[in-house]
Amino acid sequence: MPYQLNYSVETPPDDAIAWRFMSLGKFVSVVTTSTLWLCSVEALQKNDPFEGSLSNANFDYLRSLGADDSKLRTALGIDENRPIEPYARRSVTPEVQEERCINNARSVYANCWHLNEHESAVLWSVYAGSGEGVCVKSSIGRIKSSLSDVTEQVYIGKVRYLNYDTELVDMGHIYNLVLSKRMSYKAEDELRIFVYLPPFAYGRQCGISVACDTSALIDEVLVSPTSEKWYEDAVRSLVNKLGLKCRVNKSPLTSRNIV
Repeated sequence: MPYQLNYSVETPPDDAIAWRFMSLGKFVSVVTTSTLWLCSVEALQKNDPFEGSLSNANFDYLRSLGADDSKLRTALGIDENRPIEPYARRSVTPEVQEERCINNARSVYANCWHLNEHESAVLWSVYAGSGEGVCVKSSIGRIKSSLSDVTEQVYIGKVRYLNYDTELVDMGHIYNLVLSKRMSYKAEDELRIFVYLPPFAYGRQCGISVACDTSALIDEVLVSPTSEKWYEDAVRSLVNKLGLKCRVNKSPLTSRNIV
């Protein structure tokens, strides 16, 4: 099942450029298996414990509902003449909403990209500090085309960056939990390809592989701006042997056209 439009998910236009920084080994794995690895959001919490969570401001707001019935009625749309049922009161407690976040993190699997017109020097340093990484250049349109054979419903969404102490994560849809991160991560300008597979139906997994047409996905392969000439040549030779019809170039980040 190909890419699915969802009005709760902000998908950039088809001509928007996306970048995926990775080790050479991971690149070879993507191409030779014709798959993308989608990591569970629960596993991503090892690096960022706020992944898939509501903000601190959300929990402050939930506690305020518990202390003010008038505010609670407004939030739940309950008329003043009707009683507030115990299940309704409990549904907006921090404990229940945290459980909702935990279950959602175990149900969503994501593959993360950098959404930007230009490549990122910061992400090169993170993923290819040794000078031996690569970056795949693609676009939203190419990503959509590459996922046409996926059996799961696939969504493509732009991550929103918030101040988790003062701003609320939109609680109107569970996908907002996956597409919200703290401002500390703004440099990532992240795009997420994700699927929703609840554990009760699919089991609890650290990640899944989905089918991907790499010829449709990849527009260009860039090698690290700090790589040696032999490495660039080796990657170009490898790409040819793998049967990809895409350009291979060294990142121009460190190139100066003086003469």
